[in-house]
Amino acid sequence: MPQAIAQTNFNGGEISPRLAGRPDLAAYQIGLAECRNFVPLLQGPVTKRPGTIHAELAKVQGEASRLIPFVPRSTQAYVIEASSGVFRYFTNNVQLESSPGVPLETPTPYTAADIARLNWHQSNDVLYLVDGRQQQRQLRRLTATTFSLGPLVLRGGPFKDQNRDKATTISASAATGTITLVATQPIFQAGHVGSLIELEAIDFRSIRAWEPAAQVNINDLRRSDGKVYRCVARATSGRTGSVQPTHSEGQEWDGTAFGKDVNDKDALGVLWEYVHGRFGIARITGFTSSFTVQATVEQRLPDDVTGAGSTFRWAHSAYSDVEGWPETVTVWNERLILTKGNRIDASVVGDFPNFARRTDAGLLAPDQAFTYRLPQAGQILWTETDRQLLLGTATAEYSIAAVNQAAAVSATNIAAPRQSQYGSNPVRVLGAGTRTLFVQRGGRKLRQMGYSFQDDRYVAPDLTVRAQHVTRSGITAMALQNEPEALIWCTRGDGQLLTLTFAEDEQVRGWAVMPLGGADAAVESLCVVPAPDNSYDQLWLQTRRTVGGQVQRAIEYLAPFRDEADPLADAYFVDAGLTYRGAPASTFTNLQHLAGEAVMVLADGAVIGPLTVSGGGSITLPEGRTASVVHAGLPYTARIKTMQLDPPAAEGSSQGRLKRAVRAVLRLLDTVAMKMGSPPGRLDDVTRRPQSIPLGQAVPAFTGDIQIGVDGPHEARGVLVMESAEPLPATILAVFPAFDVGAP
Repeated sequence: MPQAIAQTNFNGGEISPRLAGRPDLAAYQIGLAECRNFVPLLQGPVTKRPGTIHAELAKVQGEASRLIPFVPRSTQAYVIEASSGVFRYFTNNVQLESSPGVPLETPTPYTAADIARLNWHQSNDVLYLVDGRQQQRQLRRLTATTFSLGPLVLRGGPFKDQNRDKATTISASAATGTITLVATQPIFQAGHVGSLIELEAIDFRSIRAWEPAAQVNINDLRRSDGKVYRCVARATSGRTGSVQPTHSEGQEWDGTAFGKDVNDKDALGVLWEYVHGRFGIARITGFTSSFTVQATVEQRLPDDVTGAGSTFRWAHSAYSDVEGWPETVTVWNERLILTKGNRIDASVVGDFPNFARRTDAGLLAPDQAFTYRLPQAGQILWTETDRQLLLGTATAEYSIAAVNQAAAVSATNIAAPRQSQYGSNPVRVLGAGTRTLFVQRGGRKLRQMGYSFQDDRYVAPDLTVRAQHVTRSGITAMALQNEPEALIWCTRGDGQLLTLTFAEDEQVRGWAVMPLGGADAAVESLCVVPAPDNSYDQLWLQTRRTVGGQVQRAIEYLAPFRDEADPLADAYFVDAGLTYRGAPASTFTNLQHLAGEAVMVLADGAVIGPLTVSGGGSITLPEGRTASVVHAGLPYTARIKTMQLDPPAAEGSSQGRLKRAVRAVLRLLDTVAMKMGSPPGRLDDVTRRPQSIPLGQAVPAFTGDIQIGVDGPHEARGVLVMESAEPLPATILAVFPAFDVGAP
């Protein structure tokens, strides 16, 4: 008598062949040997992925571009196509144009290699961009259709460590304005032009300290609060008052300016003009030799470093064409964070371009900029904000934390405890819910980093441990789609597209592979932005295919996931396709990007095809047929294959025994045109056209249980395959097969 078994949950997704011998695992019971173009859903079913919609051919056909999400408003999202030398923009599912038929373009200095390294962070209407090779930049959204790309010029720093060689000094020709800097050693290079240099007075020994009730004369200098002041006026007494000067610009009195005090004595008070602090900053504007450069003063230099004076206390900018430029950028605790190598530079709180690490008095205040170096050498490959600032290098993961937890992180209250030692690949990390996802060194493992109260540190378990085979050529990029399904989309080194159904609270981690339709189809970049109506998240892809014998790169986006109540005519299950809506017609155009290709068509819910696209980009429905809702594009096949099922047997497990599938009940939801079988046997139709519906008309979607006979072979695996190859919806809720089981 045939023995029945049930699989009612598929959200384990495609699992590793290494687990084929572990039917004892819970993951085996909900896993699949193959899950291709089916998406495991949180609730347990698998549903056929939607198709992709053609937006435009890529700007540069000879090399990959990169898609960058830019979402300044929840109701205004952009996808930036970053190609060699240019940015182009897509919004509301169309390309932005500067004039009819002319794409809006922003020239950039980025080469293809720069774009591959590009790192970015968005803050409101500004996108900060770094690539490690050239000066950091900012893309500003000026209006809904205008953008401006320019250098992000940093002020006040950051600087390298200060020179300590007393034999290497610098003197300035003046304290303000346009000046010449002369060094005693060859410390300048042409690549320093545009960068900052900091000069500190060796000491203020020649300037007396300010004191209360002290006699001073006009033009006398005094030092106070780390700054130098000049007497420009005084009260009748000619003596200083009791209020110490601390201002950093303009003039202020240190006491009563006029009259008598309570003892009928002349008032004490001097009007002090701020002259300079201990530190001065200049921006190098011209290169004469390795000893001499021209500069413009941005913060007045101390008098002691001008003229015959000089100082060995100087520091070059941390970023320049000589030193290199930032490699990652983010915003954390109202600071702009830049990194290069193992160095971290944080801006002044609330003032992103300002990297002044000292107050006007030369003090390291908590809200000033700071610099920190990881305790181990190694380039910081990624940064991500959480309760702490998270960092990843090729050997370990760190968090930036305050030593004193009662105070904010600052120059004097900072530590970088190591959290784990997995090491990372240089793949942009992804925030998903309460976790940070990063690709481990080697590219094969995807880890989720989250804080563990039990361990009192960040831990990072492996999300690929049950499906290590799906990442065999390495993960190269990731994007998160939160709505309507919680999916992490990944690109692989060979151009394959992957999904991970990820719900940490429910412990759901289901992988699937998503081969696109078309010859040699690959995905080279991806991103996710809110859909135009903000009701779901939209996946955008930069694809590569062979079309008409030529490599073609295009920008596409994923159609919405189908709801069960949606009209069948709206079902969209073709790739690189387009949709026509309008008066009934038989000929449809604008398919030039698929010229010469065989496409499938869904016309008012009925499948037609394959049809060959003409050289001019048109197709015509056969037999004079017309339709008002037509989807045309490249076909693809969705397929799942079960693990080796284990129907009950009198003597225990049926694993390894000869068995034959004889029938199965499929529980389907809103499905049309499904096939099923037991390989290597044939696949038979599960759903059939009702006799009441003529050929050429749409077949209603089926929901419920349907039983079919299975022509399965006698073999030991006991697997089933379900397949949907037509451009129609398919959702599998459960399968209940029955097997004849042989003797042990």
